[in-house]
Amino acid sequence: MTTLAQSNVYASYAAYYSAGEVDVLYPNYEKVLQVFDVNATMTPAQLLTQAIGSVSIPQVFVALAANARGEMRVYTLHRPSKMTAPLGGVSQWDGQIFATNGEVHGNLVNTVKFPDDPFELSSAVHVLSIERIQAAFQQDATVNVFGPFTNTEPDCQILDHYGNKVNGC
Repeated sequence: MTTLAQSNVYASYAAYYSAGEVDVLYPNYEKVLQVFDVNATMTPAQLLTQAIGSVSIPQVFVALAANARGEMRVYTLHRPSKMTAPLGGVSQWDGQIFATNGEVHGNLVNTVKFPDDPFELSSAVHVLSIERIQAAFQQDATVNVFGPFTNTEPDCQILDHYGNKVNGC
């Protein structure tokens, strides 16, 4: 049986995610989002298994990754799914997780490999202070890339995986 959400054609992911027949959790997302809390008891591996196995809830994840030139970019990854070889067959993609990146244009999508450990807590990261970021935007409002930063970088901070300031660089 085809549901209303399956039979509609949406012009964009934004239209899809905001459609009432698709967004069945609106307005209470707490139950779904609480598993992402840093104090949740679910392991990152369990969370990944649930995320890729949950086909009834539309999903989009935000990932920070380097592009082909090594610049860090923020990507929106939609509908992650694990590839499996057909019954009796083999595939070089078997067991890997893929998602679509960005917006769908007509019938064209950009498929990318989903991170292997997307829910692992990151180690401490070096970031510019908010004052230095504001100063950079005052000098050039079109700047769109900051970093990477080292321990010797002036006016930066080290944040732990909770976003708490550990110390200066």
